[in-house]
Amino acid sequence: MLLNHLLYRSRLVPRWIAGWALLAVVPYLADALLVLGPSAPSPAARAALVVPLALNELALALWLLAKGFREPESEHTRPATTPAPVGGHADST
Repeated sequence: MLLNHLLYRSRLVPRWIAGWALLAVVPYLADALLVLGPSAPSPAARAALVVPLALNELALALWLLAKGFREPESEHTRPATTPAPVGGHADST
């Protein structure tokens, strides 16, 4: 959950992928809690709770393989620019 929250806030990957994971982690955690209870859910029910997050992890992996991370815009990552010469000429001789 923390990883996807950070991916969502930093915008290193598209927000729909991180948002999908944040929604898909809810049934995943419900599955983990139901297994601890006195009557475990059926394998089909467990699969239904886990599949959304598994598909999200596949989508994230494919996205990273195809596109990679998107660098965030900041003052530290922008390329340095050289100032234009004064007077409009590159050589003042």
